[in-house]
Amino acid sequence: YSQSYYKAVEKSKNNDVVRPNSHDPYDHVYEYDHCFKDWVELSNAVKHADNAGGVFTICPGAVFLPSVGRNARATPLVIQSNNTLIQCGKDGSRHNSCRIVGGSVQIEIVGDVRDVELKGLTFMSARDVSVNAAGSNNASATFDDCVWQGMPSAAAGVLVYHSASSLRNSFVLDAKTTVGDLLPSDAGSMSVTVDKCTFSSFTGVRYGAIASIGGDVSVLDSDFSSIVSEGSVISILHNASIDVLKSCFVDSSSFLPGTIFIDDSSSLDLNYMNFGMDNEGGNYSMGACNDIFVAGDSSCAEGGGKPCPGDCVMFDAETCVASSIKPPPGPESPSRTRKSTKSSSKSSKGSKSDSKGSKGSKSGSKGSKGSKSDS
Repeated sequence: YSQSYYKAVEKSKNNDVVRPNSHDPYDHVYEYDHCFKDWVELSNAVKHADNAGGVFTICPGAVFLPSVGRNARATPLVIQSNNTLIQCGKDGSRHNSCRIVGGSVQIEIVGDVRDVELKGLTFMSARDVSVNAAGSNNASATFDDCVWQGMPSAAAGVLVYHSASSLRNSFVLDAKTTVGDLLPSDAGSMSVTVDKCTFSSFTGVRYGAIASIGGDVSVLDSDFSSIVSEGSVISILHNASIDVLKSCFVDSSSFLPGTIFIDDSSSLDLNYMNFGMDNEGGNYSMGACNDIFVAGDSSCAEGGGKPCPGDCVMFDAETCVASSIKPPPGPESPSRTRKSTKSSSKSSKGSKSDSKGSKGSKSGSKGSKGSKSDS
């Protein structure tokens, strides 16, 4: 579990203070002395933070409408500074109810920024992409205890895609564009960690709740439910990679094989203690795959309903153990225990080295990735 460390910033503005606190990792961080409840003010403060970054706390209960009135001119909120933390309330918890509702693209991460963190935010009803993680292969961001819900016919909840141009007026947002049409940057895309987050009620999402084109994605302790995707619930393409740990996938369906789809140039680096139930994935050469599909050739991402070669890798947990699950009180909480062994996943995969080339150390630059040639 990565945790950002924010360097001290010697800076002074009107109504702003530096509050050292030796009890948390944000010691000596530049921090506003008030919380934000106005979208334009927050967007401008984050955008003009230069390279200093800082802590931006949203007032508990705040509801932002990015596409309404004057807010539209400050949308998306652009993060372009290292060491930027945007949090809901002082403790960065989803229970503080900070909601971002509507808009085409709500938040955009650009450039070579590192140590970006969003904590406890709730994203709702984005028309196209909720978070456009468009940074370079040197960039990194973490989403901690965030919620994505109610995304009807969006392209993606989180899109990891380093593109030469902004998403505004981009073919990426064209309703006819499929996830297989997205071509990667030669340099690759940024790294994103999703930790203790929830994705739910995506109806007809085109690329996936998360789609990575050439970026490294880590999904930890997170929950995905009621996702209907024209791609997959999580789509990993074009020299991308994924670690998925202690996460749950329930009551979702996808056009491509697998609840998680990984194309033939990408890799599954970790699959541990993940749970799936009542999912419906697309077909491949051995039938339907409802869990994790690792494609055998490039035809799989093209869609069209034709069976394609590959391996279907089972989720390995019998019970959902994701700490992001916040069941309602009382005895009527839904069960997250698999009642029977799935029969739809036809083949299993041994160690990762059996089917994919190894990847260079992820702690260094992404440019050091090893070859991903098939065995």
